[in-house]
Parts: sequence; C-alpha cells; structure tokens
Amino acid sequence: LAGLFFAVEVIKPPRSTDDIVPRLLATALAATVVQIGLGSSPAVKGIDFVSTAYVELPVFMLLGAFCGAASALFASARNGANSAFEWLQAKGVPRFLHPLLASGLVALACGFGGFTELLYQGFDNVNALFLFADEYSPLRLLLLLVVKIVLTAVCAGSGLVGGVFAPALFMGACGGALYGQLAGEAAHALGIALSPATDYAAVGGAAALASICNVPVTAVVLLLELTAGTDYSISLPLIAAISLAVWTDQFLERGGKLRGFGIKDVTNEALTRVSMLSAKDAPDTSRIFDSMEKNKDGTVTRKEFQDWISKLGVKLGEEKTEM
Repeated sequence: LAGLFFAVEVIKPPRSTDDIVPRLLATALAATVVQIGLGSSPAVKGIDFVSTAYVELPVFMLLGAFCGAASALFASARNGANSAFEWLQAKGVPRFLHPLLASGLVALACGFGGFTELLYQGFDNVNALFLFADEYSPLRLLLLLVVKIVLTAVCAGSGLVGGVFAPALFMGACGGALYGQLAGEAAHALGIALSPATDYAAVGGAAALASICNVPVTAVVLLLELTAGTDYSISLPLIAAISLAVWTDQFLERGGKLRGFGIKDVTNEALTRVSMLSAKDAPDTSRIFDSMEKNKDGTVTRKEFQDWISKLGVKLGEEKTEM
C-alpha cells in the first residue's frame, strides 16, 4: 500500500478511476511476487506500541516539530554541499572526482570515526534503532543524527546518490529515539509515565521521511506496514507528528513565513526534493514544470508534455530556418 500511495502522492495524482486501477493492480501483483519470494514477515519486528499512545498526542506533536526542524537542517546542509562542490569544480577539481571525495569522507566517518551504523544495511540498522532506542546514549544518538545529515548531504551534492528514503528513516529514528529518551526523563521527574523511546523512534522515522521527501500519506501507511499493524492506537499520534513535521519543515525553509496548512503544487515540490536538485537548478526546473502544466492542477499530463515538446520543436525549427 505504501508504494501505491507513493505513486499517487508523488509521481502523478490520479484524475480518474482509469488512472488508479492500473496502480492498484500493479501494487497487488508486485506485493504477491515479493511475498512468494521473500515471505510476508514485517520488515520491522519487535515493536509493540503502547495502546494509550494517543494520550501523549501533544508530546508526539512536538516530536513532529523536532523532526521538521531536522529536515530543514538537512535541506540547508544539502544546499551547502551543492555549493561546495560547485566551488570545487570552478577551482578545477574534475566532476568525476567529487563522488570519490564523498566516499572518502564516508569511510573516515564510519571506519575511523566509529559510526558504522551510518552505512546502509537494509533495515537492520533502522531496526536496531527502533528496538534498542533506550540503550543508545543521548550523545551517541545526537552524533549519529548530525553526522548522518552531513554525510547524506555531501553524498547527494557530489553525485553519489543512493536515495533519500532510507537516510530519512534513519535520521528520524535517531531524532525520535533521542527525543523519546529526553521526554521520558523529563516526564519521569514529574511523575508521569510516557511511551518507551522505541515508539518515538518509529514515529520519528516516519515523520522525517514525510518532511524530507514530502510524502505525508505514504509515511503514515509505510510505518503501519513496516510494523505489520501491531497496534493502530499509534495512528493518531503518527498522523499528528507527520503533519507538524511537514509544516515545520516548510515553515523554516520559507524563512519563517506562515502559509497555513494548505497544500499547493505538492507533486512538483515532492519531485524536486526527491530528485535532490541543487538550489541553483530548482528554480529553473520549477519554471519548466510551470510552462508544461497548463491546467494548473499540480501535475503534467502526457498531453501537456506532448504539447510542450511540440511547441519546443516548432521553435527550434524556426531558428534553424532563420539560420
């Protein structure tokens, strides 16, 4: 289901049942093949959400704001990394060396720095954060969060991109575990019992994924699927945290300008963020998108794209004739 919602939320929102039926069928067939080959066990095991988590709704909402701030920090780091590599290229460092420089930095951080959890290990490293969130020290979690943000931004800026979904989950899990530990200690001092840090790590992973990739609905469904729906009482805190994460991220990236909770051009924005465009290229991409999108519904249809290509071809032909 998460794949279906991703296709609907990011790639192209459906305009009729003719659009949604092929996606439903593709999702069902793909999931069936995966379950036949790999089994149907959940990717994340051992999480048992507290059945009264909805009582902690305000605390989870603050977690969402924290994850949104981390997402905005990642966006700033990504833009800074892009600018740094553009500067290196202007100074004569060949573009093909940039991924090697980023790889060397990752090797130093993970090998000599001891941050082996930062390497991609499927869901194993995220699982470890989810299941053993209470066993990591707060300082370790903070360092993992900061270094992961920096390394992911550097890798993306260098062209060494392996995707942002897994890093986003990891960042959110680190931030959620850290927040859960600190909130738990503060509540304990007041004589209040909160959900374990494991719950906050799981919700934090989904909140960071939603704000970094701008896929709030996909993030809600994904967490419930990853945990095999162990307890749907987490749904309300999850939705609230994701909402605040996305809104906080957008608020900070707009320089503190309030726009409310309305959604505009979600598809264009999501595609821009997922593709990890630099700050320099993003405005040009948005202008091209706007020139193709004639009906202003947030998506570019095949007809709109064909019309745009046709007009572009006519202009090129006229230029050749004049020459």
